[in-house]
Amino acid sequence: MRKIWTTILIIFILLFTNDLHSQGFEKNQFTVSANIGVEKNKLANMDNTNYHFGLDGNLFISNNTSVGFCFGVTDIKDIKNNFFIKMKSNYYATPKRKFSVFGSISAGYFEFKSENILFKGYDFDIAPGINYFISNELAINASFGRLGYRKYKSDINQSITTDELKLQLNLSQINFGLLYRL
Repeated sequence: MRKIWTTILIIFILLFTNDLHSQGFEKNQFTVSANIGVEKNKLANMDNTNYHFGLDGNLFISNNTSVGFCFGVTDIKDIKNNFFIKMKSNYYATPKRKFSVFGSISAGYFEFKSENILFKGYDFDIAPGINYFISNELAINASFGRLGYRKYKSDINQSITTDELKLQLNLSQINFGLLYRL
């Protein structure tokens, strides 16, 4: 599976590094996007592969920087009622170009339920990514890897918390999305 994702990413970079001007972002533009992703992780002492779907809204406060929100749901085997909401900011290295590299920082809240035990927590992530405009208003993007901190506790025993610090600079955390510029 990782070989497939790596191949897709390499093809994507090679095909779309033809950097044309006149597309990209500007101050006061608003964007919306839909993202799907996969992550291999450990939650509640269980190894999981989770899939998530998120919707984003972002406003560019400068030519390079956007701020916004993200909310979504996560599908994890045997874990129910999963959702997340995040505040985020993206910094684009070449915002006026068709192809750009970006860095994303986010902080959020999440909940999930496992074996009738509700877990609540928050997380903080930093992730790299790439963005490519396929038309004047529509772009595809991908982010991969992350540096993240997650803290959560159950509703049964509030005194026990779980802290996780992760550095994933590989394809065990990858997201793909479509972005529409308004």
